Amino acid sequence: MDGAEPRRLRLWLILGVQILPILFFWFLLRPGYSHHVRLGGLLLMLYNLIVAAVRLSH
Repeated sequence: MDGAEPRRLRLWLILGVQILPILFFWFLLRPGYSHHVRLGGLLLMLYNLIVAAVRLSH
């Protein structure tokens, strides 16, 4: 990172990642978000994809 101040998580982004993580996770890939925030968003997205795949297979 270029020494810029890290980005703060906004309410709209938190809600978006909770409601539609496959779309809003991409916003977390912008510069300024910590690795922990990105990992949390990625895990939530993967969890939702796995749950959707299991529901579709039954």
